[in-house]
Amino acid sequence: MDSGQQFVINTIYVAGDDDVRPSGSLRAVALITVLVSFAWLYVTWGPMYRWTQKTLMFGELHIATSMTNLQAPEPAPASTKSNDAAKSKKPKTREERAKMRAENRAKRRREQAERKELLAQRQQAARDAQVVLAAAAGGWLVVATLAGFFLTIAGCSGLSSKGWLRRVSKYVLPASIIACGVIGWYVQKKYSWYETLLPPWVKPVTIGVGLVAFGSIGFMLNRHGRGMHSLAGLGVIISALLSMAAIWIAVRWGQMPAEQVNAMLYTKIFVVQSAYGWLLLLAIRFT
Repeated sequence: MDSGQQFVINTIYVAGDDDVRPSGSLRAVALITVLVSFAWLYVTWGPMYRWTQKTLMFGELHIATSMTNLQAPEPAPASTKSNDAAKSKKPKTREERAKMRAENRAKRRREQAERKELLAQRQQAARDAQVVLAAAAGGWLVVATLAGFFLTIAGCSGLSSKGWLRRVSKYVLPASIIACGVIGWYVQKKYSWYETLLPPWVKPVTIGVGLVAFGSIGFMLNRHGRGMHSLAGLGVIISALLSMAAIWIAVRWGQMPAEQVNAMLYTKIFVVQSAYGWLLLLAIRFT
């Protein structure tokens, strides 16, 4: 090597996070994802919420009907032959009559205790079914809502990689959380979140504030659009599986009427709810 040769060292500086830009195809997918998240939340809190409330009402009615028939049947009256046999074996002495009366009293006490225990078991089973039914319906609603918000995060993360979006979102996120807390406190104080008392603005405003909060999280992660879309696709598929599980639990332990719950319904729920998740996983491979 020539000792007179000079080494030239070129240093490459990264201009900043703004150079990490999503491709045009990723932006298109992200825009569609944002729109799907809006539609997802609308369907969840619109027609599907009404269907859930109707199903919950029928389940509660079924449980209430079963609770009205909890009294255990009285023992069948003795037959004529049994009465004749009892008469033929009627004790003759005072000691025998006293012994038979004591045995009859003990038998009646055992029967009453058995009926009382059976009644308590059935009442407890009905109360447990009410808890399971409400938990299954509420759990499904929470899972579906979180899936919609996760789509919002993924969509916003792929729209742009501008640094100012991350900086602004750092202030928007806590502000939206505070706004959500204020709304929750106000509604709890005035309406106690009782369904029939809620004014029509509560649900859309609450969901809108949630969209702002989760959207700001997405903008804070706007350098990870591809990864967030992959996670969103998996999340949608998992939410479909959890929806199927919630219905199965409600039927199995929540006494929800199962006349229309069959394999076709489970298949329809999974296919419809997980469809966009599969599309995301497929689309992200070509972006």
